[in-house]
Amino acid sequence: MKSSVRAAVIMCAGQGKRLRPITDERPKSMVEVGGKPLLARHVEHLAAWGIPEIVLVVGYRRDHIDELAGRGAPRGTKLTLISNDQFERSGSGYSLALGLRHLGSVEGDVELMDADLLYPRELLRPLLEPARVGNALLVGHGKEEDEEAVKVRGPAGKVRELRKKTQNRALAFQGESVGVGRLDDEGRRIVLGWMAERERTTLDYEWEHALEGCAERLDLRAIKCPDLPWTEIDTVEDLKKAEGMLGRVD
Repeated sequence: MKSSVRAAVIMCAGQGKRLRPITDERPKSMVEVGGKPLLARHVEHLAAWGIPEIVLVVGYRRDHIDELAGRGAPRGTKLTLISNDQFERSGSGYSLALGLRHLGSVEGDVELMDADLLYPRELLRPLLEPARVGNALLVGHGKEEDEEAVKVRGPAGKVRELRKKTQNRALAFQGESVGVGRLDDEGRRIVLGWMAERERTTLDYEWEHALEGCAERLDLRAIKCPDLPWTEIDTVEDLKKAEGMLGRVD
């Protein structure tokens, strides 16, 4: 496996309040499924795709992630930890902004992803394998009536709305956001501009807000993921679901 993506930003600063008491002593990204932390799985998958730098934006109970990073990264991959010291009053969008700002003027596409996902490595292929995809979001089938799903709406193959609660039902339902995206150089510039403007008034915004706010300028694409099992882990019930699908993921 080899991807042309230059770096990945994983947002791991959040407190995972809905997973308490499991997250009382550890960040959500370090919750174990099948005896292995979610974050360790992400690093292994991205390293296997040949991504040279993985930026981990940390905050709540970062000591657990420091320990993981201290064991070293797979050969050919660099782990960089960036601290979101405002994790108690900021959202995932601010964490992504910190990661993108760290990468600065580095040339090449950047993958962005949530830290609370369980998935097989092949799920990332449509997003990571092509030399170029523009600015894109990985989208699963999903159910339009699922209140927990981040729904993707827009013209065929495009993202124009990205949120749990639909505002414009005139836009076609494309599926559920997996929580993984890709930005090219110009896309990063556009998104960072939107973020800087938002941060004049608040740090409490999600990365989905930023991509939706820039969707037309980005010409943001909806890329369908393979028909493989995956899940976001927000609650204890989600964790039980993840444990049940482990045999189809490893």
